[in-house]
Amino acid sequence: MAFEFITLTKEEKEEINSWNIKIPYCSLGQTIGEWDIINPDICAADKDRKIYLFGAYYEPLRKENNLAFAFFWKEKSYFVQFTRAFEDSHHFSWNIPNRYMNKDLVFPYCSEEGFIDDLRDALIAYGPGREGAIEAGIITKCGF
Repeated sequence: MAFEFITLTKEEKEEINSWNIKIPYCSLGQTIGEWDIINPDICAADKDRKIYLFGAYYEPLRKENNLAFAFFWKEKSYFVQFTRAFEDSHHFSWNIPNRYMNKDLVFPYCSEEGFIDDLRDALIAYGPGREGAIEAGIITKCGF
């Protein structure tokens, strides 16, 4: 099964909660605490391979539109950060940020074979983070 953008059911949320996924909460380039991914509503998922991309938080006061995600891959959670942008009304992109929320957790995040390809596919499926984006003709790409 390929990655798809999904709204999680109550049962799926309960299962994901049992994985105890934690990601760092960052400020001024450093980790200042941890955050549990609990009851996520949406994600990009390849359910057959148990790979999930959960939106965690964004930096609302910055010029760059940076978002943080928990990428659950091979039974491990990775904190990944990207900049998002609408190039026009039908083209959306994810890019490597110019400034990281945590300066020690930077791209490529993991050097294992297949990680970047799966991460790219998950981001493309996640798109702008709303259902119906593909049906509305929004094309998502990754700049890496």
